[in-house]
Amino acid sequence: MSDYSEKLKDPRWQKMRLMILERDGWKCRNCGAEDKTLHVHHLAYSPGVEPWNYDIDILETLCEECHEAESLNRQEWEYQLLKQLKLWGFRWINIKDIAECFQKGKRANIAACTWVLTDMLRAALTNDEYFYAYMKHMIDVRKGIKKAGLVPNLRKAYADYLRKKRRERKKG
Repeated sequence: MSDYSEKLKDPRWQKMRLMILERDGWKCRNCGAEDKTLHVHHLAYSPGVEPWNYDIDILETLCEECHEAESLNRQEWEYQLLKQLKLWGFRWINIKDIAECFQKGKRANIAACTWVLTDMLRAALTNDEYFYAYMKHMIDVRKGIKKAGLVPNLRKAYADYLRKKRRERKKG
């Protein structure tokens, strides 16, 4: 058995684990399952920090299936996100600004982080029509007409905008 597995038997971890399960209402934060085996997931790890010494804000309850999916998929999608940011013209300084915004936000300031991303996207988007489509999409998200989702919805919003423009040209 690994050293980490032994640490999860420690009473300090068991106490923290129960506190997180209670806080989350004994259900998976991802899928809402209450009738499955539940795990307490660390959103991020820091070298040398014991499992029970993490801030409760970075611990969450996940069912076994969601926890496994998170563990298996997270690294790949973090890589894909960084790759897309680079392809969109984001430089290291932009990515640093994004990271710092979220660090300062501590989840309470997500709206401010969203606007930092919006400003960066505006700078990265050289095509005014593309930016217009993005901003229209974000307004629809704020009004509750559309769900948020950055890159796929941005591409769809732009495609919708271009289709609309083509129809207008054909009519005119």
